[in-house]
Amino acid sequence: MTLTMKKYKSVILVDLPASITLANADDVQEALHKIVAHGYSRLLLNMAGVEFMDSSGLSVLVSLYKRLRTQGKVALLSPSVNVRALLELTRLNEILDMYEDMRNALSDLQTAA
Repeated sequence: MTLTMKKYKSVILVDLPASITLANADDVQEALHKIVAHGYSRLLLNMAGVEFMDSSGLSVLVSLYKRLRTQGKVALLSPSVNVRALLELTRLNEILDMYEDMRNALSDLQTAA
């Protein structure tokens, strides 16, 4: 799977697909891990277009968080109401920063330790 991405200084903005489920979670995870393997450690995941996510999608986020927690940072941009509710229900909102404004997100990620 190829994910659309754009570089903003030290941050990579990655557009995620409309759904992240058991059917494509492995492909999404592999694509994200390849980005990290290429030396990028600050990822902003654009979730504006994600309409549905199941537990496999949540697993992708947790895996990426675990991989970057000591050597980088991952944050979420514009999760939909339904996805945000799922993140809050599972308390992933407590470990993953969520932003509605891309400028604030990029600024925070660029200056994160």
